Amino acid sequence: MMNSRYRSDVTQKNSQVTLLQWVLFGAFIVILYLMTLYWDARQEQIFRVPPDLRQGALMRANDVAPPTVFGFAYYIFQQLHNWPENGELDFGKRIFSLQAFLTPAFRSVLMEEAKMKSNNGELRLRVRKVQEIVGHSFTENRVLIESDNSWVVWIGLEISETIHGKPVKAVFVQYPLRVVRYDVDPELNPWGLAITGYAAEPIKLTDEDIVKPFKRTL
Repeated sequence: MMNSRYRSDVTQKNSQVTLLQWVLFGAFIVILYLMTLYWDARQEQIFRVPPDLRQGALMRANDVAPPTVFGFAYYIFQQLHNWPENGELDFGKRIFSLQAFLTPAFRSVLMEEAKMKSNNGELRLRVRKVQEIVGHSFTENRVLIESDNSWVVWIGLEISETIHGKPVKAVFVQYPLRVVRYDVDPELNPWGLAITGYAAEPIKLTDEDIVKPFKRTL
């Protein structure tokens, strides 16, 4: 009788342990599933916040602030046209390395430009340095919001070129660039933006132009 009761108690405890193990396993699966949903949600929602937060910011998920668009356009375009050793090689390399930040149509335009200039001998041994013109940093009127997915950005660049260390070019140019929202692999392009081309012809600036208040050309 005692043995029978003992076996019954052991069986009942074993059943309880087994049930508890299944409950814990189920809870683990639920937690894992919720973590996966949370991670997916974080990947899909990108919050872009303006760099100057002194006055605060009220934004929706996936909004793109004008300072972000301006900073993106300047950084990518500057990198595209910085040729540290030899423009004949550097220009093509930059187009390739930055292709995730350029639309296919604009990439084709740049490749044609590189090919034409190379054939004309305009890039051979040419070293180019590009930097923002002093006083031409971001202001609200330098970014035209065309839609939630398209912007025109005016960036002013100082371009200097040398061959064998001898200056051959020094100009100030204002580029009106069109930037669009660009859905690609975020590992390749965390901005989710791309330059799609020129909104108008670039304009050479004089010394007098660069100190005048900026006015949109569109």
